[in-house]
Amino acid sequence: MTPYTLILAGGRGERLWPLSRDRAPKQFMRVGEKTLLEATLERIRPLVPPENTWIVTRAVLKDAIETLAPDYPVLAEPEGKNTAPAIALGCQVAYEHAGEDAVLIVLPADHVITPLDAFVSAIQIAIRTAEQGWLVTFGIPPTRPETGYGYIEAGSLLSQQEIPVYRVFAFHEKPDRETAESYLAQGTFYWNSGMFVFPVRVLLEEFSKYQPEISAALRELNWQDSESLQQFYQRVPEISIDYAIMEKSDRIAMVQAPFQWEDVGSLAALASILPQQAGNAVQGHAVALNAEGNVLVAEGEGLIAVFGVRDLVVVHTPDVTLVIPKNEAQRVKDLLKILKAQTGMERYWIDKPKGH
Repeated sequence: MTPYTLILAGGRGERLWPLSRDRAPKQFMRVGEKTLLEATLERIRPLVPPENTWIVTRAVLKDAIETLAPDYPVLAEPEGKNTAPAIALGCQVAYEHAGEDAVLIVLPADHVITPLDAFVSAIQIAIRTAEQGWLVTFGIPPTRPETGYGYIEAGSLLSQQEIPVYRVFAFHEKPDRETAESYLAQGTFYWNSGMFVFPVRVLLEEFSKYQPEISAALRELNWQDSESLQQFYQRVPEISIDYAIMEKSDRIAMVQAPFQWEDVGSLAALASILPQQAGNAVQGHAVALNAEGNVLVAEGEGLIAVFGVRDLVVVHTPDVTLVIPKNEAQRVKDLLKILKAQTGMERYWIDKPKGH
């Protein structure tokens, strides 16, 4: 079967404000030397060439993505409708290129994954599993009682190979702390990575079975025609692929991920990604004394200096400074909601300063 890739790069990354803005969202954030989007593209390149890797994003980001990744075709959504319509679009594109022989690898653009060889091996196992008619997801062995991720409950073992593959018993929503601790203790629960490998023929069948509205719109779609694409997005519901297909189908398999994984879904997540400096996670210029457990991110030439503080997130950009307790980092969206309600403040959340 012929592998294709769909990179999901349309998110706004509101929980990463002010590093992420509406028109410069988190997929453009640099972690180290590369943006998250560039790292994602490099990760899949050993398996799928650029011409078979499509980046799906919001129309307003199309030019910026084409500048950052000029070798990759871009699918511009006229409006965001969550992941199911975007994946259906990618599925249709792959089907028109390779018919029932296509396998579609779906990767969000905001993950940090190491090492590369373990990721490649897992994708290869997933492709072989998809060739047997399974819709494949990746379960991350949890390392902490995380309440910010959904979970996958593994069922019976389908294949050991060099990497275990399980039939999925159930998907579970983001838990409270007590439930997350019980998941961790049981050992059969995995973080839901949001990465997939789909045999296109089977996925189209499941859309027809479980999402007839999307399936009907897909049959009338000419994805290369902007008016047809607009009509498709007007017709389809706003729904995630988990709700639309994965939680309903009985053809779901899970590859147990052999790699280190972090979803950069909040500023607190940077604690396990950024280099450690005197007990703090640091990117940019920072100095800390009698301070530990903090996330310190300074963009540009600015400096962050902290003394005697613990477990804070401090972000300094050329136009915004944010200070928030690390365990409340998800509440950044509440601050952003207040900011968006104030007139004349658009420059602080729509885009980054020119030249930055």
